[in-house]
Amino acid sequence: MTSAGLQQNNSQSAIELLMTQPTLLENLRKAHMGNYSVVLSLLGCLDHGFQAKKLVDRIIDTSRFIKSIYHKLWVHFTIYPSRPGH
Repeated sequence: MTSAGLQQNNSQSAIELLMTQPTLLENLRKAHMGNYSVVLSLLGCLDHGFQAKKLVDRIIDTSRFIKSIYHKLWVHFTIYPSRPGH
């Protein structure tokens, strides 16, 4: 079996698994959105916990954006190094 065939079988198995277990799909959706059950349960213990989580999420998103800019600049200057006199 080729790697492409193996990937196709794994994808079909994952889809079948998600279709037969809707709670798993919902948990994956929540995890993707950053709503982990442990985090949510801890937020209930904090005053203004959900507002704090939203703030932290915004900070993380901003950090990712800035990191992405730095990466793009690094790639640009690696591929197109400055030449003397330019």
